[in-house]
Amino acid sequence: MEIKKIILLIILSISFTANGQFKRRLYNTKELNIPLKSEIGVEIFLQGQEDYQEAIEITELQDFKINFVKFPYKVGDILPFLKDRKNYQLYFNSNQKDYLDSGTIGIAFDKEKNIYVPYIDSFNGFLTKDQKGKLKVKNVIYTNANCEDCFKKVFIYNGKAGNAVNFSYREFINDMVRPAFTQELQYDLNEGKIIGFKGLRIEILNTSNIEIEYKVLSEFN
Repeated sequence: MEIKKIILLIILSISFTANGQFKRRLYNTKELNIPLKSEIGVEIFLQGQEDYQEAIEITELQDFKINFVKFPYKVGDILPFLKDRKNYQLYFNSNQKDYLDSGTIGIAFDKEKNIYVPYIDSFNGFLTKDQKGKLKVKNVIYTNANCEDCFKKVFIYNGKAGNAVNFSYREFINDMVRPAFTQELQYDLNEGKIIGFKGLRIEILNTSNIEIEYKVLSEFN
């Protein structure tokens, strides 16, 4: 069964944003060493970088107010980690940055009581409110969709001619293709069923002008 994202390496670097602390990791879109199928013109392997951080997702919520302000979130909203504040870890979605005249409103993890509570942090001060079962969350991972320097490496099947199979290799930065890092490749299957490029190793199981069956043996260097 295809796995959409498999973490290959752990933290590569750490950067700071207005929305907490991001870490960077590598992922790919295919699992190693299992039979896979892909149609012509579609990527058969993608490896990329993404920035991620801890977050919480609201799973249960009843309407309420905190300090006379209506809590602006709903079930399904994801709040990335914002910062530590004394005995609390604050989670806040930047889409709500203009909800108050100043400050933030979100969910805080109370380290002493070991519970999640809504909070408001404004010119009137910092306030939390225990909702006693009206608010429930789960831990999730938030990824940054606007990573300006994250790269992707893509390998695409382009069909066959006789016993030769054709592929394209492309590199992207922030989803923009890098022309100098685009190559067209051809492999003669008479020389072997395992092909390679930049550390990527693929075993060809079957090919046609419609699809390819294969195994990914190793990812890009």
